[in-house]
Amino acid sequence: MALAIWYGCEFAKSMGLHRIIVESDSKENISALAHDMLKDIFQSSRWSWVPRSVNLAANRLASRSNTEMCGSTWISRPPSSLVHILNKDGLPCPP
Repeated sequence: MALAIWYGCEFAKSMGLHRIIVESDSKENISALAHDMLKDIFQSSRWSWVPRSVNLAANRLASRSNTEMCGSTWISRPPSSLVHILNKDGLPCPP
């Protein structure tokens, strides 16, 4: 899971983002990654632990990272298996 968070941070950087908020249901991952190295990459970063029950989209992506959800093409059109989770989280996605 820490690797998935790291890749997400790298992706955010490649998209030109300077401020990030990282939420994870793993306190260990937050502790491992929320250190000075990432402060050099982003102007602002906030890290927080959230229960798995409210982190469903990220959990689904991390668990399916070796399947059809890889790459950035899903951002404009997420896989149907993720759409209902994004809607539940209140995030924009196609119907």
